[in-house]
Amino acid sequence: MLELLSEMVTAYNGGLPHNKTEDLSGAVATAYAKSLKRHHGFIAKQAFKVVTMAVPYRHTILKAVALGQEGLDDVCIRHIECHLDNFRLNVKTLVDYYIAKKLDTPDP
Repeated sequence: MLELLSEMVTAYNGGLPHNKTEDLSGAVATAYAKSLKRHHGFIAKQAFKVVTMAVPYRHTILKAVALGQEGLDDVCIRHIECHLDNFRLNVKTLVDYYIAKKLDTPDP
């Protein structure tokens, strides 16, 4: 989720017209490659490719975040962006714990 939200914010703020970055399948694929892909075998990786075809558009996700209200995409993106650093710190703390307990290995 951290990587997906980061990719979504980066694309939204990237300067392209927002209608050009509505499709989140690329963001989901990038987030997967940065986080979970190394933990999955061949079958799981192939299944994930299929899942990326069913990813909703960004506007649909942001409308859900805005509790069904329209026109709050900018506000939702800003709120998500404000919380990313704290989210990143929490995930890092969990990953460091897993590595310390030898439940995971550091990223290559």
